[in-house]
Amino acid sequence: MTESAEHCSVSKCIYQTDKQGFIISFCDNCPDNMVSLTDCTGNTLCNIGGYAGLQDTVYKIKNETIEIIFKNY
Repeated sequence: MTESAEHCSVSKCIYQTDKQGFIISFCDNCPDNMVSLTDCTGNTLCNIGGYAGLQDTVYKIKNETIEIIFKNY
C-alpha cells in the first residue's frame, strides 16, 4: 500500500460466523480509505472501501465484534 501510515490501526473481528480475522487500516484519517480483511495467518481476504467503495459481500464481518487492538496515534 502506498498510503501514509501516520494514522493506521488494526482491529480484530469475527467473519463468516466463527472465524477470527483482522481489519487493517493504513490511513484512518484519509478520505476514501481502504481497509483489508486478513485471516490469522496474514492472508488478505478482501479489501473494503477505497475510491470504488468496495463492499464485503462474501466474508460478512460481524460489526459488533470489531475491536481496535492497535492504533499508532
